[in-house]
Amino acid sequence: MPPNPRPRSVTRHLVMMTSALAVLTGCGSLVDVDTPAAITNDRLNPARDGHIFSLSARENFAIMYGQFILYGAWFTGEAVSTETQPAVAEFDERSVSADNGDLLRLWTTLSVARETAERVVSGLSGTTGAQANVDLARAALFAGYSYTFMAEYFCQGTTTGGPLLQPTDALHRAEDYFALAERTGDAATSVGSAGDRAEAHNIGVAALVGSARARLQDGDRTGALADAQRVPADFMLYLWYSDDPGNLARLANTLWFHTALRGTLGVAPAFRNLNDSRVPVAPPAAELPPFDGVTPFWTQRKYAGYASSIPLASGMEARYIAAEAQGNAAMLVLINERRLANGASTYSGPADDASVTRELMIQRSREFFLEGKRLGDARRHPGLVPDLPEPGTAYHKPGFPPIGDQLCWPLPTKETSRFTP
Repeated sequence: MPPNPRPRSVTRHLVMMTSALAVLTGCGSLVDVDTPAAITNDRLNPARDGHIFSLSARENFAIMYGQFILYGAWFTGEAVSTETQPAVAEFDERSVSADNGDLLRLWTTLSVARETAERVVSGLSGTTGAQANVDLARAALFAGYSYTFMAEYFCQGTTTGGPLLQPTDALHRAEDYFALAERTGDAATSVGSAGDRAEAHNIGVAALVGSARARLQDGDRTGALADAQRVPADFMLYLWYSDDPGNLARLANTLWFHTALRGTLGVAPAFRNLNDSRVPVAPPAAELPPFDGVTPFWTQRKYAGYASSIPLASGMEARYIAAEAQGNAAMLVLINERRLANGASTYSGPADDASVTRELMIQRSREFFLEGKRLGDARRHPGLVPDLPEPGTAYHKPGFPPIGDQLCWPLPTKETSRFTP
């Protein structure tokens, strides 16, 4: 857990600000994502509003992040759903329809996070001191991560007004925002309060991790390695959540919410008995019943409360990226280090590229359990990420179609219909 949990008073303030963003869109509801899901530039006074709206950009991303980890866990076989709703089962089945209501909600949440961050970047860019403005750096960081998740999770993307974006287009936008966040964050370490300077430093380093992640996903191993090697090994950046009884569905840690309150995030069989401290789980217990009342409900214990923070970027992630970017020899060094550190013997399997990469993916799946990285890994290395639901096999509950073969989520029909002549 991070040493500096967010004060509850800040959380309440951000609830009001993020709620205000929906009002500023002019939308009738949150699913109306055709209009910008954030403030307009003419309403943003950078000197007055930049700070609070950049915090809102972070808060909107944090809300999105937990939801994407949850649905991504169902989709990639980290978890099984004990929900009874067919919309959720489609994610569990790797057969998500473009008309799925939960898909539209996920897309809307991502759109709000991205749009908020981009509008703040636009509003602050070119203002006095922008080149060393921690608020600009913060917004750029979350714009970069929003585009990264768009590229990793969705088969295509788009922004307000279009056009359709391929994953590589979204990754290039992410890289540009990460570069801005890193440059501005570094410059901001010499101005402002001690707290602002410390945050600026963390933003700059997190931007390097994000850039390395985006570049690796884009196939740029040289660029990914250059960014990753600049990240300190002990670096950690978390996103904060709140144990606020009046706002649990919005501001609590989603993974714990769906473990303890909703009872729908069940750990998948492949992750239940690993005897690995990186994947803490507990067997079924009467005090934590499954929502459907029938599925064996093994529970994750990585996040043990509504206020549990979730890692976003780390030196460990940078090390995995650097090893993958360098190839077999570097991957084997890291594989053996992490196996030994977690109670296993050194790797003794085949040394061909595919086998070593698969073992690295096994270690990544454990290292970053329930952190939203497996779908990007599966798209980067089809067939090498372990324990994805196998196409054609039976669903874990009767009466549902067999597992499909999707490796990404379709854009919601509401979005693609805008591009139909």
